[in-house]
Amino acid sequence: MFELVSGLPLGALLGGLAGSLLLIPLLIRLAPGVRLVAHPNERSSHVNPTPTGGGIAIALPVLAWCAVSPEPFGRYLAIGGGIIALVGLMDDVLDLPALFRFLTQITVIGWFISVAWPEATLLWHLTAGLGMLWFVNLFNFMDGIDGLAASQALLYCLGVLLLTGAMLTWTESLLWMVAGSCLGFVLFNWPPARVFMGDAGALLLGLSLPALAIELDQTGYLPISVSLLLLLVFIFDTSWTLGVRVITRQKFTTAHRSHLYQRLAIRYGHLRTTIGFILYFVVVLLPLAWLMTHGKLGEGWIFLAAIVPILLLSLAHSAGKAPNHADSADQPDTEAST
Repeated sequence: MFELVSGLPLGALLGGLAGSLLLIPLLIRLAPGVRLVAHPNERSSHVNPTPTGGGIAIALPVLAWCAVSPEPFGRYLAIGGGIIALVGLMDDVLDLPALFRFLTQITVIGWFISVAWPEATLLWHLTAGLGMLWFVNLFNFMDGIDGLAASQALLYCLGVLLLTGAMLTWTESLLWMVAGSCLGFVLFNWPPARVFMGDAGALLLGLSLPALAIELDQTGYLPISVSLLLLLVFIFDTSWTLGVRVITRQKFTTAHRSHLYQRLAIRYGHLRTTIGFILYFVVVLLPLAWLMTHGKLGEGWIFLAAIVPILLLSLAHSAGKAPNHADSADQPDTEAST
């Protein structure tokens, strides 16, 4: 294990952690003066105004690390991620039009994929682009309760590092950088949160994680199917919720609180919900990912084993369905009122 955190990886881990720990207190103090305060609305799961934009403390160390990368992949990610994060920050402050944000995402992702993996086919580029576009947005959707999004990003990075061992590549150091930055942020975002991530951090992570997953697959270090498995909670929750809302003819573009994680947070509180998803990753998804990487079981059976528990939870808590009197009768715990 020592060789995993030696040299460049160790510097990345400590740099990301130190950077976020130093930046977040400053961001919390500055937030009210620059209108970076999240006020409760129909989508939010908190009831008190809270400083937001804390994800800048994730974005800045990660983007700086990418900017000085010896690999073109890292420098391209610095440019694309920087634009995505900047637009997210502007949206936090100015509430930009949705069409502008969406067109920016399409442009940045299209450019990034074409320069990062230029030898791939047009069909591959289209498939990867649509996947990244969906993940950028779903990660932002899932950043809705204390500690959830950053902890899942942290777990993904650590899970990949555990499964791949010492790759001795710059990509490995980027995984450590993202992990360190997310760890520092989680310490302030853990229920009850003192600061929220905001769009700048959520959109950057939403771009960086699938970019890392594709790069790991293209370089032969980890199949994309394993990354999809590790990220399954976010992918399934958002996709299921959207599907149910479309089928039941709800206005799926409007704000809502019908994701599985939101239903669980209303009933059990932020803390227990976030811990529950962490445990699901550690106890279920990570062991299944190990089985997949070692060819111990067919991928179809592994995905089925991973999906069924989340599916049953989604059905039990009516994820995606319009709220009814039974849902509104559930009162959030004190942790959900942050």
